[in-house]
Amino acid sequence: MRGLLKDSGLEKQKVSLDAYHFNPMTTAQIHQAKGIYLTQVKENQAIFLKQCKLLPEQSTALAETIGYEKAHGRVTSRRAQLFSLDSLSLDSRWKK
Repeated sequence: MRGLLKDSGLEKQKVSLDAYHFNPMTTAQIHQAKGIYLTQVKENQAIFLKQCKLLPEQSTALAETIGYEKAHGRVTSRRAQLFSLDSLSLDSRWKK
């Protein structure tokens, strides 16, 4: 992923990443290139996920979306909120 971002110049753009690609080396590359990233946070980043769950109590969401999908006789709803990470105290491995 980091090679693709660099070779294509996408590291300088706005990119969205799957939780699989959310790691300190990739986010640092995008940040250093003055790009912007949007990513999911899942259980594989337990401490960071815990911090993110507290964000709605600490700050206002920059954006929010709610989606509904009807399939197989049921309706599924998904809610996503977008927050800046500036207010978080991040582990040193995320500060590259």
